[in-house]
Amino acid sequence: MKYNLFKLYKNLNKKRKKIIVKSMIFSLFLLGINTYAWFIFFDKFDGNINANVIGWDISFYDEDTLMDSFALNVGNLYPGMPTFNKTVLITNDSDVKATFSYELVSFTLFGIQYLVDEENTSEVLLNDLQNSFPFKIVFNKNKEDLNSGGDNAIFSIDVIWDFESSSEYYKLNNYFEYDNTLTYYIYNGTSYIIDDTVTSTNIASKVISGLYIESDEADSYWGKKAYQFSESNATEDCLKLDLNLIVSQVN
Repeated sequence: MKYNLFKLYKNLNKKRKKIIVKSMIFSLFLLGINTYAWFIFFDKFDGNINANVIGWDISFYDEDTLMDSFALNVGNLYPGMPTFNKTVLITNDSDVKATFSYELVSFTLFGIQYLVDEENTSEVLLNDLQNSFPFKIVFNKNKEDLNSGGDNAIFSIDVIWDFESSSEYYKLNNYFEYDNTLTYYIYNGTSYIIDDTVTSTNIASKVISGLYIESDEADSYWGKKAYQFSESNATEDCLKLDLNLIVSQVN
């Protein structure tokens, strides 16, 4: 953690502004039992809190600054980059217990947006972000449940792109585009064998069957894409995440 949580929390007690949102109660009736749920959503596109909450007090802080929106934008991506970190402190000053979760709405990589839908659910795209690229995006929350009366939780995102990969070969996926300068491999269960039959026409089916390139070449491939995008789009970020941070009241 890049800052002392005790010091941060002490400062927050001095500076804290209250986010108190009053709105409608959304009632769900199931088999005669009333179940109530209230949610706070941070959405970076409208810059506001969208809420269905009543009579409770949840605060979101970035360092010691009270947040009224959430955004994660990474300007540059490249092998060996310093770890990019975004940390949010969630506090529950309500009189009731709460639970924290998050979900991905979309991510934009080098100008291409990937939206959550029926096939590419939030879980699928989150898994892709963590496992489908030579850079890693790591999501962490230290706990889910927040007790009443000032309890807090920490949510953080790290973007990491090490020079050295933990494996020699990188498995291709549907985010990859054909490049005729690369050497492609298949894995036969014991070793990696060069496949010189890969073309722009058949690469999609080859990827589904299992196709690899060397990890160093994967770094070069994605690093080149990042560089070309940054050169052509100087004011655009290489990576954007649209996340909902969700706090639900627990009865």
